[in-house]
Amino acid sequence: MEEGDGSMQKTLATCVLALVVGCPAATAHHSKSAFYDLDRISEIEGEVTRIMWRNPHIRFWIETESGGEQTTWEVESTPPGILERHGIGPDVLAVGQTIRIAGTPGRNDMHIMDVTNILMPDGREVLIQRDAEPRWSSETIGWGQASFRDVDVEAAEALSSGIFRVWSRNFGSRQERFGRSSYPLTEAARSFQQNFDPITENPIPGCTPKGMPYIMNQPYPVEFIDDGDRIQFRIEEYDLTRTIYMTDQPAPASKTPLGRSVGRWEGNSLVVSTSAILLPHFNAFGILLSDEADIEERFALSLDETRLDYQMTVTDPAVFTEPVTLERYWLWRPGETIKPFECIE
Repeated sequence: MEEGDGSMQKTLATCVLALVVGCPAATAHHSKSAFYDLDRISEIEGEVTRIMWRNPHIRFWIETESGGEQTTWEVESTPPGILERHGIGPDVLAVGQTIRIAGTPGRNDMHIMDVTNILMPDGREVLIQRDAEPRWSSETIGWGQASFRDVDVEAAEALSSGIFRVWSRNFGSRQERFGRSSYPLTEAARSFQQNFDPITENPIPGCTPKGMPYIMNQPYPVEFIDDGDRIQFRIEEYDLTRTIYMTDQPAPASKTPLGRSVGRWEGNSLVVSTSAILLPHFNAFGILLSDEADIEERFALSLDETRLDYQMTVTDPAVFTEPVTLERYWLWRPGETIKPFECIE
């Protein structure tokens, strides 16, 4: 082990402990693979008894009967902000309906499920997740591209200028996840990750907002607003706003989850450096950056101003043996807006 790795490991452990102590059970916003067996699909049929159509995930309860015994299943799935953009609104479910569902069962609780498909009483099938394939019906609901009112499209086209507009994921097709299957970790960071429990040490339990740099993996639209000597970067998830200072600013008195961001223009590209991050979780799988981390982002506008390419490079010699670069992109869909997230535990 390299010199200093032991103290770095202790620091990481202390940070995670500080984050977890006093937090509610991690049941709402979490790493899916930690709670559900993604290699299995189960089916159940029963009556809907309760519905919670709200962020961070929709949840509903189904009562089933087998051998004269009643069993209640707790079911969760895709957040409403994504579903509603693709024709799946809260009226798709109602208490008292008898439905059939398919999904991935819980790892430790046999009566929970992450639902992928719902067969409605009228025979239509709701594809509740983007990758779901029809199981029972050729008449399906979900994952068409949303359309916008002409007046909203015209307003967006009139007001948008360069990078300053609302940017969206291409929800109608699959997009590469913003991450890697493996990372070049130092010995200390790898040891820390191997001992990390994503259930008890979940960095974003309930409605706890993600911080930098993890928040940049969020799936919702974002918006850049020109605010003079600063740029406001609105993020739909958690109703967050990052302030990007375009002039030198004094160091903050204390660290914050989103850190302090300073930007500069390089042609049509916005380059942002961020520091002073409180508990900088790189992801939900046990990679926690150290105080040595340097985060540089590049937002590159296409010539026709319809695509925004994003690149993040993280340099942290205490955690990574080499700089780590991640990439994604957003598209301009005139008429798209930032919707209130309004997360509820």
